[in-house]
Amino acid sequence: MSNCGRPCVVSLSSTGRFSYIFGDLESADPTHTKALNDLIPRYLAAPEGFLHRHERPQFLRENILGRLPPQESSSDLVTALKVKR
Repeated sequence: MSNCGRPCVVSLSSTGRFSYIFGDLESADPTHTKALNDLIPRYLAAPEGFLHRHERPQFLRENILGRLPPQESSSDLVTALKVKR
């Protein structure tokens, strides 16, 4: 990733689910690894993988770089763009 200012980046995604990008991780830090391991079952259990800030492990609340909706999202947070032709 072109993210050299916030190294060690992890992306979490799955078909039909929101995708998340987290940065400022340290691969040797066990608290970072634990946060990621705690995140995965929460992500899989959530509708469309959408997690509110308070539903993510503490460390991953502040280290999010992006959250991208799935193309066919039913979330009320996603508004379809209207393209003029």
